[in-house]
Amino acid sequence: MTSAIIEINRLKVYAYHGVDPQEAVVGNDFEVSVKLEYPCEHAMQTDKLESTLSYADVIEVVVREMRRPSKLLENVVYRIHSSLMYRFPRVISGSVTVCKIHPPLKYQMESCGFTYKW
Repeated sequence: MTSAIIEINRLKVYAYHGVDPQEAVVGNDFEVSVKLEYPCEHAMQTDKLESTLSYADVIEVVVREMRRPSKLLENVVYRIHSSLMYRFPRVISGSVTVCKIHPPLKYQMESCGFTYKW
């Protein structure tokens, strides 16, 4: 069996995740990256969309889960992972990363995030 990885890199989503009560009101910029390994031999040979994972369908799942507020990025990532595995049962392995671009901290940084690999 031949497998490959599709990637969604740094998808920008505005959402309302965070422990600070103000984050649930004001929101923040987030970036989501997803890597999904799946069997790809049939898609490579036939050039048929139904044989592959659609980037658009993966993004739809991610955006839907990002719209549901959570206190913890761990919870957001868990929900994205669970929804992706339900929607795409052929996925063999992967990873999901959610980064908060402007965390409400007094320190200067590019972002803070959480990654889950399976």
